Amino acid sequence: MKTLQIGNRRIAARLLGSFILVALIPLLIIISLTYFISEQALREAITTRLGQIADSKVNAIEAYARERKNDVAILSVNPVIMRSIEDLLSAVERQDFNTAGYREVEQELSPFLRDYIERAGYDDMFLISADGYLLHSVNPLVERA
Repeated sequence: MKTLQIGNRRIAARLLGSFILVALIPLLIIISLTYFISEQALREAITTRLGQIADSKVNAIEAYARERKNDVAILSVNPVIMRSIEDLLSAVERQDFNTAGYREVEQELSPFLRDYIERAGYDDMFLISADGYLLHSVNPLVERA
């Protein structure tokens, strides 16, 4: 009888193992498929959301640049600015920054620009010639030309 019990236990263990494998294999397949499908869906959702965020940032940057360009366009047609740029440019061409004429133009221009940058929320404002020379800065710590 002992051999029969041992044999029955082996058969029972084999049957139990087989039933467990038969149950676990489909379960593991379903879990794996669910994991991969969920991972792909999550990646697509994250990629889509990141694309939306990037587009939003691009639009914000473009709007900011457009506003600054409009600020420059408004200032560029201001008669005071136009006259001051001509006067400052002639002083730069002569390398003559310490003359009374140059200081007079700066004194006339600085309050206007200082008020403008305070209202617009800028830290500083530069007047730069078409050749790239710094003609004027509201911040006196910046070197010219």
